[in-house]
Amino acid sequence: QKFIGFIKLHLNRYLNDKELKAAMDLETEIDNQRIILRKKSQYRLQDGENVKGELLYIDIVRHMEHIGDYAMNIAEALRHLR
Repeated sequence: QKFIGFIKLHLNRYLNDKELKAAMDLETEIDNQRIILRKKSQYRLQDGENVKGELLYIDIVRHMEHIGDYAMNIAEALRHLR
């Protein structure tokens, strides 16, 4: 949600180096959270949790990570606005 807010705030204007770095940091944070959430899901599966529910959860996490990727693509495109 922070990354989407960042993009909304900076939409339609050039991103300077500092702002692009902030966008990259947010995207890295999303990637790290995805890894953590997947590991937690794997542990729950090992403990016998509902497989169907965990697969759905993993799919949702994957989609959230894709949203972060798309937001990063937008940030990179804003970098080229002048």
